[in-house]
This record gives sequence, structure tokens and C-alpha cells, in this order.
Amino acid sequence: MSTSDATSATPGRVSLDTGAPLVVDLADPAARVAKLTGAKAAALSRAAAAGLDTLPGVVLTTGFAAAVDGGAVLADHPAVLDAFTRIGGEDRALVARSSSVLEDAAGSSMAGQFDSVIGVTGFAAFVEAVDTVLTSRDRAGAPGSPIGVLVQPLIDPRWGGVMFGIDPVSGRADRRVVTAVDGGPEPL
Repeated sequence: MSTSDATSATPGRVSLDTGAPLVVDLADPAARVAKLTGAKAAALSRAAAAGLDTLPGVVLTTGFAAAVDGGAVLADHPAVLDAFTRIGGEDRALVARSSSVLEDAAGSSMAGQFDSVIGVTGFAAFVEAVDTVLTSRDRAGAPGSPIGVLVQPLIDPRWGGVMFGIDPVSGRADRRVVTAVDGGPEPL
């Protein structure tokens, strides 16, 4: 995308500096690029594209996080309102999740190292949730690392859980480990 194209785009959707999108819908093919959206969001986008049933979502991209790291004011940034509006945050509770390029990698999962915020209602709480996800990089020992913020609607699940593609205790790749609980996965 050229700079002239970027200047005519909706505020918050495209970085005027790089032409890279700051907010991407999971249905957009660009969401499959882990360097742009982080590993978790990219995997969800690929799963949806393959026909698997997934929740819709939007991602505040790694470019957005870099802008905030560079001094952009999160609460005033048009990409935040764009993401909130696109996902319908005025009408429903949301979940803001980390989607770091360091997560779900071949060499490390970093599961549980970054924060997620569940039950986000209202724009002020959304801004706070995005900040919480971004600043969780410090606690995870990855300050300034590329991270996207994946935003999805909150659902009321019958069961929730997590599946590891490699046994997290033994490291064996010939087994899968699934842990599930009644209701949402927060107790895990």
C-alpha cells in the first residue's frame, strides 16, 4: 500500500509510516502473518481459513504495539477505537488476549506468560485491557518484543480448556495433553 493510499484509509486501520495495518480482522488473509498479528492470532486465522469453527476477532497488530512502544498514547490512538468498534464492543463483553510472536513457537510456547483480560465491557475498560496485555511483556521478561492484541467476543462456554500439541511436562511429541473444566478456562 502506498503512502497516498494510507492517508485516505480510515484512521487506525493503516500505519501512515509503514503502510502496515494496525487493526486486522481474523478473516483477513493478512491475519495469517505471525509477524503482523502474533502467533496465536495467525494460527486462529489459519484455522478459520481451513474451515474450522472459530470465534471472530480483530487484532491490534504488532505495528500498533510498536507505535505505543514508540510513544503513541494508547487511549488516544484511533486504532483502539477502530478495534473496539469493529468487534462490536459497545454491545458485548470482550476478551483481550496476547498474541506475541514469541508464543506458540517451535522453541517455546510461553503459555501463561502474557496476560489476557476477560469480561471487558465499555471503551475505558477496553483501553485498560489493551494496556494490560501490552505491559505483560515486562512481567514475561520480553519487554518491547513484538506482540499483537487479539480481541474476541466473550462467550459463556459449557466447558473450557487447553490443549498442548507437545506434552508440557515430558516434552514428548507423540502425545497430546488436554485439560478441561466446566465453564470457562479461567480456573486452569
